[in-house]
Amino acid sequence: MSKRKLVISQNLNELLLQKIQELIPEWTVITGRSPEKWRDHIADAEVIAGWKAEMSVLIDASDVKWIQTWSAGVNALPLANLEQKNVQITTANGVHAYPISETIFALMLALTRKVDTYIKQQQTKTWHHAHMKQEIHEKTIGIIGVGKIGKETAKISKAFGMTVLGMRHSGKSEEFVDEMFTQKQLNDLLPRCDYIVVTLPLTPETRNMFGKKEFKLMKHSAFSLI
Repeated sequence: MSKRKLVISQNLNELLLQKIQELIPEWTVITGRSPEKWRDHIADAEVIAGWKAEMSVLIDASDVKWIQTWSAGVNALPLANLEQKNVQITTANGVHAYPISETIFALMLALTRKVDTYIKQQQTKTWHHAHMKQEIHEKTIGIIGVGKIGKETAKISKAFGMTVLGMRHSGKSEEFVDEMFTQKQLNDLLPRCDYIVVTLPLTPETRNMFGKKEFKLMKHSAFSLI
């Protein structure tokens, strides 16, 4: 009887690989980022950890039962095809809360304090205030999608004394969010915000949520991070 097979489309060090193999000694474990490492193993892999676009053309001939993605979103996967094959899909939802919320505030601070402008001016020895007038403190932030990332973003916002407006499908209240809105109330939320942060997954329901009408509803001075 052939061994069950796990494909991990990442380069793992020997210590991690050893720990995985100790947990599932009866499995064959294939690792590596390069398609050359895993391409010939997709057909008989039972589990795939880490989705790659190049796998799409190989899935039809495979017997895969479970795909674990590195990302929180799954819009890059051939979902209809995988549903027909009854493939279980799980995501890395929740693990990105710290790095993404930190990146959000890094961008907010950089845009508000015109960091990019000052760096460019410094390179040319131009000493000018660049008409910087804004600060983050005590402003209003709108978080569209209060999941793990949205919650952490709301928590950090409170350290800056910000008013936090949130939007989620259920409208259920959340710690660190002053007011919660539903998607139907998006037009009421947008005009009040100095910063708009979108942390929603891309789905048929969220696609094209923001267009010309929504941007016109925002303050002229607002920053949008989508």
